[in-house]
Amino acid sequence: MKLYFTTPKDEDLAHEAKEGIIIANKEDAIKLCAFFKTVEEHLKNNEYCHMHYQDFVESWNADKDIDIEISVE
Repeated sequence: MKLYFTTPKDEDLAHEAKEGIIIANKEDAIKLCAFFKTVEEHLKNNEYCHMHYQDFVESWNADKDIDIEISVE
């Protein structure tokens, strides 16, 4: 999976963007959807949330996979 930001502001820091493109095969896209479903279920029962995609996928590989962090405060 790859994640592209369309409007980077600073090369050294995380970039705020209005759009992103995720390029994935079908299996990885389904895993990502399952992650968001897990986030949804967590938020239904909790006021706050801090979850990482890398913690959700057992086979996550830092060299080839993206990480998405969801923070709700």
